[in-house]
Amino acid sequence: MSGIELALHQFRFDQKVFWRNPASVFFTVMFPVMFLVLLGVIVNGQTIHAQGGIDATTYFVPAVITLAVVSASMANADCTGLAMVTAGAAAAFRARVISSALAAR
Repeated sequence: MSGIELALHQFRFDQKVFWRNPASVFFTVMFPVMFLVLLGVIVNGQTIHAQGGIDATTYFVPAVITLAVVSASMANADCTGLAMVTAGAAAAFRARVISSALAAR
């Protein structure tokens, strides 16, 4: 397999894993949408008087997009850490660190 085929295979696998996990789908996709809808209902029709007057809902869109990107990153980091623990990689790493610390004494 070439590098591109491997990358596409990994992408498809990651998408399957992501969409099969309801918690990650909710907090990555639905939570920011619900947050934006809630903010839109709260500030309906208001204008923020910066930069010549911006609709409040439009003003909050970049913040909600940032929330979605950061939550996706944190969910990915959490899943990667969990996969390492499940695979035993973390235990092996811990054992190497402890054994090297004891050997240094």
